[in-house]
Amino acid sequence: MITIYKTVAGVLKEQKKVTAGAWVNAVNPDEEEIDLLVKMGVPAEFIHSSLDIDELARVDREAEKRFIFIRVPFFQGDQMDIPYTTMPLVVITSNSWIVTICKQNNQLLRESKKASTHPLHTKKHNTFILHILFNTAKLFLSNLTAINR
Repeated sequence: MITIYKTVAGVLKEQKKVTAGAWVNAVNPDEEEIDLLVKMGVPAEFIHSSLDIDELARVDREAEKRFIFIRVPFFQGDQMDIPYTTMPLVVITSNSWIVTICKQNNQLLRESKKASTHPLHTKKHNTFILHILFNTAKLFLSNLTAINR
C-alpha cells in the first residue's frame, strides 16, 4: 500500500499524487506499486532489499539519491515465542521527494505521522531522517523497558 503525504503549513497532509516535497510511504508494496516506485527513480534492487526481512542496516548513495536502511523494532504479539523483533525500513531521499519502504506497517511510522510536538517536515530531508532515527531510538528504549518488566 502506498500513501503520499506532504507538509502543508506545518501539518502533515495526505496527497493524491507525488509532488515536489512529498513523502511516499510504501508498506509491503505489490508489483504495481513497485513499478510506480521504479518510475519515480527508485532502483528495483533497493526496493527488493528493503522487503528482505534479513536486510542489514546500511547507508548507500546512487546519483542524487541517498538510501538509509535501518532496523526498526516490531512487536509481534505476546502469543509469539519471541514477541519483540526488528524489521528493515529504508528511507530514500532525492532532490524532490522522500520514500520510505517497509514490509509491514509498524508503530514507528504510525507514531511519526501523528507527532504533534515535532511534526515531520517532508521538505526538510535531513530533519525528516533525524526524526525517524530519534523515534526509532525511543521505540527501542520503550520496548526494552517492557521486556525488563
